[in-house]
Amino acid sequence: MSNMESPEGPFSVPMLGCTMLVCLFSLKKLVSWTSSYFTTQHFNEVREKKIAAIKSSNTKWAALVVTKISPQDASKITELSFEDLCRVLQSGEVSATQALQAYQYKAVKENAKHNFICEAVAEAEGIAAKLDALTAEERRSLPLFGVPISLKETYMLEGYDCTVGCVKLINKPMKETSSIVKMLVTQGAVPFIRTNIPQTCMSFDSVNPIYGTTSNPHDPLRSCGGSSGGEGAAIGACSSILGLGTDIGGSIRIPAAFCGIYSLKPTAGRLSFHSDVGVDYNGRIVTVTCGPMGRDVNSLIAAMKVLSMPESHLVDPFVPPIPFNEKELNSNKKLRVGCFFGFEPIEVCESSKRAVAMAEEALKKAGHEVVHWQPPNTMWALSQAYATNVFGDGGKVFVEAVQNDIWEDHIKDIIYLSMMPAWLKKFIASTIAPLIFPRYLINYLTSSSGSGTISNLWKDEAEIKVRLRLIGGEFCVIL
Repeated sequence: MSNMESPEGPFSVPMLGCTMLVCLFSLKKLVSWTSSYFTTQHFNEVREKKIAAIKSSNTKWAALVVTKISPQDASKITELSFEDLCRVLQSGEVSATQALQAYQYKAVKENAKHNFICEAVAEAEGIAAKLDALTAEERRSLPLFGVPISLKETYMLEGYDCTVGCVKLINKPMKETSSIVKMLVTQGAVPFIRTNIPQTCMSFDSVNPIYGTTSNPHDPLRSCGGSSGGEGAAIGACSSILGLGTDIGGSIRIPAAFCGIYSLKPTAGRLSFHSDVGVDYNGRIVTVTCGPMGRDVNSLIAAMKVLSMPESHLVDPFVPPIPFNEKELNSNKKLRVGCFFGFEPIEVCESSKRAVAMAEEALKKAGHEVVHWQPPNTMWALSQAYATNVFGDGGKVFVEAVQNDIWEDHIKDIIYLSMMPAWLKKFIASTIAPLIFPRYLINYLTSSSGSGTISNLWKDEAEIKVRLRLIGGEFCVIL
């Protein structure tokens, strides 16, 4: 028998089989690495081209904008309250074009310090010009006549990219405009800038590898918050008077708090969500919602009145046909308000406690009942309900969104967690983690694996619904 045929020979069948398997495995890894390498190189080129194009376009726009209105005239307009701006626009004292130019000027000057603009809306001048051609009677029919508005980058505008700070979404312009933006424009608003976001929108800061970092308008060394941080910075810097953000776990409210502005996170489903592009996250319990951000309460009321019009149900049948309740807004009935100053394991800063205390005092003076209250099951809500729902697929969508991309520091933990196999998470949770981490973080680790199966997801959602019904039902408002 020859060596090739001999089991003990150098080319025995088992050895040959093992050699082939090693070769195939190595070849697969080589192909995968090569593909990943060239994809990354391509992404880098795409990103650099996009950055160069944005810089060129914004520089040209800025140079043109500052020639159209004097600094003094711009300041006079941008310092007006929302109510006063609407009044002078309706009366004709200020035209829609002048209001637009004033806010464009202010935005250019402040953006140089804080970097909140992704890009300018090229159609703004045309929209303003059409509004200025309307009669006085036609102007009065538009509650937002001539009001310049800013939009979080995730809102669809026909012909513009919605990247969420992810390179894979560059050069994929939207084929339509968000229904919620259309409604505002139909009622006289003028979208003029698109504002910055964090990569994937899953961060409480606003930094990404395409548009860079946005700083706080009151202190450039501090964060503007996220994920609607560009909106917070623009409005906080008086470079916009009304804008649109989105929120899951604080993305409207946190930038508002950081930047000293007003905001509202409506109940999920109250406004149309055929509006926003981002990471393809489709949680059914912890859901994303659109909401207004503004310089004062009146701007939020005006936006909600427009966005709650009956037409919203015709545009999006999933929106309940419930008009804005003027009677409830103007009611003098006394409210029962639940008030709490923090919960385990979150350490609440003194400024936040002080803000709640000030709100409590103001409500009491207005005659409302304020009850100190502690939310139940906060550990469960943080570590299981939120994580199970947001990471329903084990974090697959987050990994896919940034594959072969640069990862910003603020989202690395989420990506690493999402890449970790479920079996490894369970192993760490049952062995190493109890020696290092508190219980809620261990639960968060295991919950981030997702539900595993559709039936388990349904069970998790049912449990969350039951528990949510028990929270805060005895109060009109919770602080």
